[in-house]
Amino acid sequence: MPLASWISCTLVTVVYVLANVAYFTVISPAEMIASEAVAVVRFGFSLSSVIASVKLMCKELEPAISSMLFMICCISANIYVGC
Repeated sequence: MPLASWISCTLVTVVYVLANVAYFTVISPAEMIASEAVAVVRFGFSLSSVIASVKLMCKELEPAISSMLFMICCISANIYVGC
């Protein structure tokens, strides 16, 4: 089970990074600034937009971090028991 978790987390991360690289390759910086991004439209270019972006990032990373901590606990428990 831990091997499947590591493989799936790695695979999802690689696909996500490649999708972002493709996105940033296709869209120019001028097009990004001209687009109606949710954080920019709602908060504008200010400190509150940075805070909103950081809060969203933390919210999105929470499940990944908890999954990794759970896997670490499971692995350490198996090592302690001797399985």
